[in-house]
Amino acid sequence: YQSNFRFTLPPRESVPVLERYDSLYQLLLTGTTPDPDDRFQSAEEMADQLYGVLREVVSNEEGRTVPAASKLFTGPVRGGNDEPDWHALPRPLLDSDDPAAGYLATITATDPQQMIADLQAAPERTVEVALRLAAELIEVGDWTSFEDTLAEVEAVDRWDWRVSWYRGVAELARARQDLARASFESVYRALPGELAPKLALGFAGESAGAPDEAARWYEIVSRTDPGFTAAAFGLGRCRLAAGERAGALAAYDRIPDSSSAYVEAQTARIRCLAAGNGAGSTADELLTAGSILESLAIRGEQRVRLRAEVLEAALALTTRGGAFDDGRASLLGYRFSERDLRFGVERSYRELARWAASNSERIELVDRANQLRPRTWT
Repeated sequence: YQSNFRFTLPPRESVPVLERYDSLYQLLLTGTTPDPDDRFQSAEEMADQLYGVLREVVSNEEGRTVPAASKLFTGPVRGGNDEPDWHALPRPLLDSDDPAAGYLATITATDPQQMIADLQAAPERTVEVALRLAAELIEVGDWTSFEDTLAEVEAVDRWDWRVSWYRGVAELARARQDLARASFESVYRALPGELAPKLALGFAGESAGAPDEAARWYEIVSRTDPGFTAAAFGLGRCRLAAGERAGALAAYDRIPDSSSAYVEAQTARIRCLAAGNGAGSTADELLTAGSILESLAIRGEQRVRLRAEVLEAALALTTRGGAFDDGRASLLGYRFSERDLRFGVERSYRELARWAASNSERIELVDRANQLRPRTWT
């Protein structure tokens, strides 16, 4: 290192720790880049990013989460188990030293058009005003004004990573995933210790149809900070896409019971267990699904619908000749026999019919109940 690599970094693949932790490699690249303007601008800035990288390493090496508040981004936004949604990405924090910070703090509008009007009426067009305006222009899809607004910020500081961040968000909103990925990679190189760019890269990769790439980012984020529920859900989706049900179940289980997304995560686990692996669910998997459902504080239609899914999966198992090892076992109050399970499924679909949104849906649910009910004399 005193000769061959005196002025350069060694190839990443030649150093195991750098090959294992790309964030560390990116931090070293940024800290040693030839152009001083492209490096970290202070020891404090580099230390903050190094701490973020350390959290990532510790979470992987010691198998424990290391959540911490970011100095640059808002906290994690609650993410659900739907497709990637750019609204679930954190936002850059407001610079309290900006001359318009006081004015921005007084804006309480929630409607994007009203927000735009309030921002355009700011007494001074500062960088923070322009960035806040850019965020709202994404909401309304005014791309010409959006690019003009970002150009204002670039004219002040072409190294401002927030320009690339908002451009990446805009490209995600426009379903231009490759362009979004390029923008978020730029932010990642500048801020290798932050989790927000990694989550954004996961969104871009998954949206672009690259689940393996997305899973790598989701894995890092959800393992380091379980507060990023969007990452755990994303990891679950990617694992399912790869046929890795065990990995999907483990991903959903990363969301702690203290999270507002816990019920949704456990619901995803139930559905994953009931769906089987292509050959159908096993008895143990269905018992686990039933146990999870009984433990959840959910009522009404959601509970009945999940009960129907689990019982119907159990019915499918019995018709394939499967059974519990213990013949005394029951599932959600029904013995594990074809006749009893048919009664349970029938009851569930008839209950669901009461919540039907239309007459046609109600008829469909009743027909399903009649189709699956056991044969009786009445």
